[in-house]
Amino acid sequence: KDEHVLTIAHKCCSLTTLKLEDLGRITATSICALIAANPGLIDVKISGCGLLRGPPSAGAAGDASAAVAGIDQVVLALATHCPQLQSLDICSFTFSASDASLTELARRCPRICYINASTTF
Repeated sequence: KDEHVLTIAHKCCSLTTLKLEDLGRITATSICALIAANPGLIDVKISGCGLLRGPPSAGAAGDASAAVAGIDQVVLALATHCPQLQSLDICSFTFSASDASLTELARRCPRICYINASTTF
């Protein structure tokens, strides 16, 4: 649930590794809050999360544009807040991050050496 992720974001501000898997309808908004609170992240894996742009009521789970926007929102949050990022695994989504968000990540995170943004559907 978003509330749990937001609680972690308010209490944990020195994470270097973040792995969020199979969290269903969690939103990009809460994941971005967790990312913003932890600028020292170097290894991030996110898979099987809803990644809608806003709260679950903001769009249906099958809304393709919301899913793509959510993934891009997370990638751009990493680019903005985590310049030390070295590894990003955001596979297992129906839609992949856009070229623009991945390019921005590469530009702002000079230590990045691994990106897996493949789709499996």
